[in-house]
Amino acid sequence: MVLPSLYFVLRYPLIGNIKLTDMGWMSGHSQQGLWEFLLVITCMFLVYSYAIITCTHVDNYSARYPVFICGVALVIIFAFMYPTTAIDVFVYAARSRVFTHYGADPMTTPANKFFFDHFVRFAQQYGDNISVYGPLWNLLAAPITVLSGESMGKAIVGFKLLAVLSTIASAILIYLVLREISPQGASLGVLLFLWNPLVLWEIPGNGHNDLVFLIFVLLAILAWQRGFGFVSPALLLAGAMVKYVPFIMLPIFLVAIGSQSLSKSLDLRKILFGVVSCCVVLLISFWPFYNPWAIYESIREQDRIMLVSPASALINFLSGGKVDQDIASWVKLTGRGIFLIVLLILLWVVWKSPKFLPFAVFECLFMYLILAAWSVQNWYGVWLVAIAALINGWHRARAISMSIGMLYVYGLFIWVRYLWIQDGIELLYWGVLMIFLLPVAFTLVQYGLRIFLDKRPSAKGEAATSLVSISS
Repeated sequence: MVLPSLYFVLRYPLIGNIKLTDMGWMSGHSQQGLWEFLLVITCMFLVYSYAIITCTHVDNYSARYPVFICGVALVIIFAFMYPTTAIDVFVYAARSRVFTHYGADPMTTPANKFFFDHFVRFAQQYGDNISVYGPLWNLLAAPITVLSGESMGKAIVGFKLLAVLSTIASAILIYLVLREISPQGASLGVLLFLWNPLVLWEIPGNGHNDLVFLIFVLLAILAWQRGFGFVSPALLLAGAMVKYVPFIMLPIFLVAIGSQSLSKSLDLRKILFGVVSCCVVLLISFWPFYNPWAIYESIREQDRIMLVSPASALINFLSGGKVDQDIASWVKLTGRGIFLIVLLILLWVVWKSPKFLPFAVFECLFMYLILAAWSVQNWYGVWLVAIAALINGWHRARAISMSIGMLYVYGLFIWVRYLWIQDGIELLYWGVLMIFLLPVAFTLVQYGLRIFLDKRPSAKGEAATSLVSISS
């Protein structure tokens, strides 16, 4: 795992490259660069898969040392790679400077308003957009841009360090959750997450902030697991104030907590503490602007972005390659409607059996990406890998297969797009197939087996548990 990681660091180094570029330009868009990328990524996934298989046959308690030590080493190595497939870390710095240097709210003020600032040129096409992140992210990013002063290089290092720390913290939380429910699978779950090539590439490599909000989600699961579920809504709310995704998980946690509470006597002190905790989170997050309307505008800004997604492909197909707004509206409405139905089913499952909460969170995120996300960025796969690490069975195969597609698709959009196929619609169709085909196929197999086995009396018990286990 170290050797291919070092290849990317040496081939695309961060040091000396504080400018806007990508893998295509850094490799001269050569075919050799494409084949090297595909070969090294394939090598990483093969070794990663071999490590997972090996970890299932050893004592997981003893395995925790090599899993964590090697995993942290890989995270640190990737931190020295230039963010080759995303400029988001530069955009973080430019938008944060709107807050720290000019005292404006990035959720209502685009960076280009301060066009004279030398950070703003790094925002590129996103300079005209308001921030699509929550108000708490502004506070978390502020110390980095304040300490970096006038240096974009220092800001990049600061956001990279935040990515490294959030990756390690997420791995520790996964271990703590699994140690309670599946001690023999704890190290395996950490390995599945911490060594995952997509996680390494997108978080310490590209410096994305997704694990910052996922830390709060994992903390919410850990709190619920250890009997402190009354603080889980506040933790989820804090995650949503970084990135809005946890909003869709909040009903699942509330139903799980409500189902457990009905089986016991209601503790009004815990309920009051949970409500006060939510209020404190909101008071801290909205400081200093206290503009809740900005969240609505920020979510609308995110909703306007339509890139690689099943919805985007369907809209373009039905519109004949030219986006028809009426068709787009109907596709979006239909997707959201189906997602709402799925969410209601998940709420019913969790109400009947709260132990399926991690399973419901995974399915909620997965179906959101399939049905209700108009722009599925490659790093969104990290969400699924983190939650799948807590669950046995087919969920892990679905998360890993999506992470494979999300890394390989870079070859399509960076090299193939430049060398062979310039038709954006054709590229969109191929990209959606590469990312979603295998995960959807695994999903159909998973639930097909579950339905088939549940109908066979002889299949109950050990066979059903081993084949379609949905929760540790």
